[in-house]
Amino acid sequence: PRAEQERLKREYYSIRQTDTETSTEFIQRFLRLAGFLGAAAGTAEEQAKNFQGQQSNRPVNSGFQYYMGLSEGYSYPVCTMCGRRHPGECRRASG
Repeated sequence: PRAEQERLKREYYSIRQTDTETSTEFIQRFLRLAGFLGAAAGTAEEQAKNFQGQQSNRPVNSGFQYYMGLSEGYSYPVCTMCGRRHPGECRRASG
């Protein structure tokens, strides 16, 4: 639904790492949102810029380098159900 896409888009562009969230958890949440948005999340470079500015004041190099690695081809395999790259089971497969 369009309303859900708009909500995810707002969440993506306003995403912030919480004080209780590890870098890994934040990266997973960021990538999940970017995956749902597809092309609307922007190019890999635009996504990396958004990611870099949204982590808390904790050291961000390791997380940012991890994300950049994903955007440069070290990503999840292409799903045979939907044609996108994502972790875990495809939501389309479950209905």
